[in-house]
Amino acid sequence: RQGEGDAIVFEDSGFCVVRDLNLVGSERAGSGIVFRGTASSSNTVDFCRIARFPVSGVRLEGSREMPLSSNTISRCHFISNLGDQLYSRFNNDFYILQNQFGAHGGTPNTGARLVHSSAGTYSMNYHWGNRVAFAMESGSHFNRIVNNRFENSRREGVVFGGEAPYACMLTIFTNNTIHTNSEEASGRYPAVRAANVTDLVFANNQVFSWDAASVVHSSSLVVGPGCRDWIIRQNTFRHNAGPALVCPPDAGHVVGDDIQETK
Repeated sequence: RQGEGDAIVFEDSGFCVVRDLNLVGSERAGSGIVFRGTASSSNTVDFCRIARFPVSGVRLEGSREMPLSSNTISRCHFISNLGDQLYSRFNNDFYILQNQFGAHGGTPNTGARLVHSSAGTYSMNYHWGNRVAFAMESGSHFNRIVNNRFENSRREGVVFGGEAPYACMLTIFTNNTIHTNSEEASGRYPAVRAANVTDLVFANNQVFSWDAASVVHSSSLVVGPGCRDWIIRQNTFRHNAGPALVCPPDAGHVVGDDIQETK
């Protein structure tokens, strides 16, 4: 894409497929592929390489009045899109599967960001070289985040929640690998940080550093203000500058059977 603007925009589209494309942006471009409007649902972006857009590789932009639904992003390479490489807002019942969110030059703000995006499946995605690998923010509920890798981030690997009470509810976060984050400043950032998130299952995850002599997390998991009623079980928390798990004892959390150690 040369010049200003987005490369491909779908308005009010349904059952459209974008496949096998190589999209490369420029300094003045916007985003690679954008879905918006009142009925952009059941669309698929598959097996594409989307690189070097200043804003996003793919944006799914619904509204509170008319959210998007049932869109699939799969098997794509998002490389050095410097905003949120994948941005999903008011986009429910989604499938985000088997993608790579990485960087060859520059630092994307996030690999993927979910805002008001619920009841979706986020699985088998790899994230590397982003400021934050993955963010799930206010209004995102009932999601399944399973079997992903969140690694080599400048700051946090995963950030959950937002300022509003009950920002995110009833999400499953299991069988993920979160490693070697806080590369910007070893020991400053946790691998996973949450605020105002309730009823989240955090289980069977591995959190560590591939190079603990050079990079460690401040903590593996920080369950912060406004979080209640989590289940935290059977995780491995290694290579931390401070406590492996930061979790208040009086917020209804169920915690047990985790392996915890500092560096």
